[in-house]
Amino acid sequence: MGPDHSPPRYRAGCPHALGGSGHLYPPDHQETESMRTRTRSTLRGVAAGAVLTALIGSSLAVPAGAAPIDTQAKFKVAGLTDQSRVIKGHYLVQLQGKPLTRGGSRTLNRASADTARTAAASAGITVKSSFSSLWNGLSVTASESQIRKLAQSSVVTAVYPVLKVSLPKDVTSRADAAAAVSEVAATDTGFTGEGIKVGVIDTGIDYNNLDLGGSGTQGNDADFGSSAPRVKYGYDFVGNDYDSTGESGSANPVPDAYPDDCDGHGTHVAGIIGADGTGAADSVTGVAPKVTFGAYRVFGCEGSTGTDILLQAMSRALSDGMDIVNMSIGSDFGSWPDYPDAVAAANLVDAGVVVVAAAGNSGDTGLFSAGSPGVGSGVISVASYESETIRAKALAVGESKIVYAAVEGTPDAPADNTTSLSLVNASSSTACKTLTSVAPGTAILVKRGTCAISTKVKYAEIAGAAAMVLYDTASGLSGYSTGADTYDIPAVSISGSQGSALAALIKKSGPQTMTWLDVQSDLANPNGGKLSTFSSAGLAADLGLVPTISAPGGNIYSTLPIELGSHGNMSGTSMAAPYVAGSAALLLQAKPALKGHPAEAAQLLYNTAVPVAKSTESGVTKYPEAVFRQGAGLVKAANAIAAADGVTASPSVLELGEGNSHTVTITLTNSTGSDQTYTPKRVSGVSAAASTGSATYVGTTTPKYGFGDAGFRASVKSVVVPAGGSAQVTVKLTAPSKVLKGKAGLLYGGWIQFTTTGEGNAVSVPFAGMRGDYQSVKVLNGYRLVDANGKKWSLPRLGVEVYDDGIYFLSSTKSNKYAFDLSDYFPSVIYHLDYPASDVRMRVINVKTKKSYYALINPEAGDPVDATHLGEMPRDVDLQAVTFFGEYLTADNGIGYLPDGNYQLQLKVLKPLGSASSSKHWETYTSPKFFIEQ
Repeated sequence: MGPDHSPPRYRAGCPHALGGSGHLYPPDHQETESMRTRTRSTLRGVAAGAVLTALIGSSLAVPAGAAPIDTQAKFKVAGLTDQSRVIKGHYLVQLQGKPLTRGGSRTLNRASADTARTAAASAGITVKSSFSSLWNGLSVTASESQIRKLAQSSVVTAVYPVLKVSLPKDVTSRADAAAAVSEVAATDTGFTGEGIKVGVIDTGIDYNNLDLGGSGTQGNDADFGSSAPRVKYGYDFVGNDYDSTGESGSANPVPDAYPDDCDGHGTHVAGIIGADGTGAADSVTGVAPKVTFGAYRVFGCEGSTGTDILLQAMSRALSDGMDIVNMSIGSDFGSWPDYPDAVAAANLVDAGVVVVAAAGNSGDTGLFSAGSPGVGSGVISVASYESETIRAKALAVGESKIVYAAVEGTPDAPADNTTSLSLVNASSSTACKTLTSVAPGTAILVKRGTCAISTKVKYAEIAGAAAMVLYDTASGLSGYSTGADTYDIPAVSISGSQGSALAALIKKSGPQTMTWLDVQSDLANPNGGKLSTFSSAGLAADLGLVPTISAPGGNIYSTLPIELGSHGNMSGTSMAAPYVAGSAALLLQAKPALKGHPAEAAQLLYNTAVPVAKSTESGVTKYPEAVFRQGAGLVKAANAIAAADGVTASPSVLELGEGNSHTVTITLTNSTGSDQTYTPKRVSGVSAAASTGSATYVGTTTPKYGFGDAGFRASVKSVVVPAGGSAQVTVKLTAPSKVLKGKAGLLYGGWIQFTTTGEGNAVSVPFAGMRGDYQSVKVLNGYRLVDANGKKWSLPRLGVEVYDDGIYFLSSTKSNKYAFDLSDYFPSVIYHLDYPASDVRMRVINVKTKKSYYALINPEAGDPVDATHLGEMPRDVDLQAVTFFGEYLTADNGIGYLPDGNYQLQLKVLKPLGSASSSKHWETYTSPKFFIEQ
């Protein structure tokens, strides 16, 4: 649906408000820059950050399937939420023949590729890469007319747009602190990962870093390659200046044989997996310090990459014989497991590779926020956990060493173990007004609240303070910023509980001496023992369990490129995933027979994980964290290695789906030489459901948490598992009925644990499901948000898209207030999906004739019928929109153009896993009436 003019879609003219009431857009609309393509434009009047977007997984490889019946149907469109990520002119062309990992024929695939290359050359198309192992097809650059010509070839089965994948960013740490990987590594296993090859698909690895086997000399390429100590495999697919969109560099990749890292993310990930510390004070020892690395660089120094590049990296990792591949990349909210990159990751698993992926860092956005490729079948999806002790800078007061977080916008504290200040309470506890002046060498203790952080620092500085110490109103530790303002005195934050205690001590005993300390080990983490609040929650859109396991990811100290200081801290599920990858390496070294059997390796990790016992959610902190936030629990490599010669349970994960009661059979297998007796029990985790009511941001974005035991009944009270044999236990699980009673779509779960009084190992199986009917949830839930001016907007609602400018709210919700001439202004429906949807469509209704037609709403579709569907959609962060450009589907599946008249738009959303043929499974919103006047 591009701006072709046959018939003309963009005539001169402007929409107007009828009767002098209502506004098509805010008066200052021209001052706001559009951030999206025509169907993904910025919404005016929305608070900063609440742009029209829904983050989803990066789309790439797909399995071969039956050939479409016509050329148009070969075009596989990116869903509406992907439109902003489409890289124009770049395509993945799927060819006849199965991928080799799916049993395909190399000869037949080569023949298909040769035929396609000939057709591409005839059409003037540039072929960039060819694939056959994980996916069978070509990566090409072409114009729209050229790609349609290539699609006519009999060997072409599908055409996918290449999508942008953003450079991984670590989450801002809550403290200027980091858990030393050596302090949480699985050093008690007796294994090092030697002989195991681990691929890191990321920003590259600084192989010159001493802790990664390097010489310590920047630019020494002898530190990489087959004769190098550690980083023996890999490739730079892009070069330093690459950015897939061309916005931060060149859109043309310049491959290089040396996958060095100029960003730092990949080097940090590699250090967690397998740094081998030199013994220096700042050195790092990773989980598996003797693994061999493969570095597959897919990002430049800045910007993004394309899904075609990711596919090349995955294929190269497979051909290099990687035993494990870590992907601390991807996008949140891509929760449908058949998103193409999730399928490609699943194919890599099927090829015998353990694939580990980060679950995502959108924990503050609620349920169903985990994304691809972690939702792929067989992929280990990892949540982030806060270690109980950390390695951190601190301040000393008396005998106490208190971890702090530096306030951004202020200079670093001395941290030299000698600089001391006199710590006093602020004359006004929150420092929101002028403070009493203090003597030189004084630090002021300030309570959070009432005014901005920058205001507090300003008044502390005016009062003559040498530093400011901020404490939270909550017990934990949080990080803060002064925004655009900068100051000359250091400011730090400490936990609320420690700050309150200091304030009371000063009030009672007077000023206290405070000393700035350098990095200290074994300090208590104020946020320790719980899941990281930023860690994304599941379930997947199909109610599969994601994340599947947890690992330390908050405040992790690891390697960095030499030019970035060699070491430093980062936080994120990007840091948790490599901990699991390293643990898997220890397991494969200990049990070589597991090589090539990723499902069995994952089973051992899941069976032996330890559930996180404390939830982060208010009101339920004394109960185990939700399964759909932590998966099987905290990974324990030593337990997994021991269980390989002990007792295991299958299936290793129970995905119950929807409904209230489920009966499942679990098989226990005993690899020991003696009978083992086990007792089954159920441990329940916290449950959650979408919030309801008239509050803003209501729904799965701000879920309600509660606790109630899931019903449990086992077929036996105890079971004897014979030596070298197996035994089965049937269990009935019932969704908790009293917790959050009456709320549809309650997510619940727990663990079936098998305990023994003998010498056998404990075994655990996580379970998760949704209470009731998935199709009973409210997808269009009356979501309300607040814009930057404090105005509340209810969704869905009628909006207007201004060509090449953006989408605006319409202030009136009454009928016949607006008219559009379909020149540069088009009616839109702005809406929020509170759950994933199986499809989104829109009808346009002629008010006078009562006739309705399906609108063409997907500009990437090649076929008019396909253009009336958006397909599977993830739950979104805030809102999105779909626009009517005047085209509709005719009775003969052609394109029609609406005449002038009075119309309404009807948004139709197919509930998750719903049946398109069931009217009960569709939710609708019908807009106010409006006029089309051309």
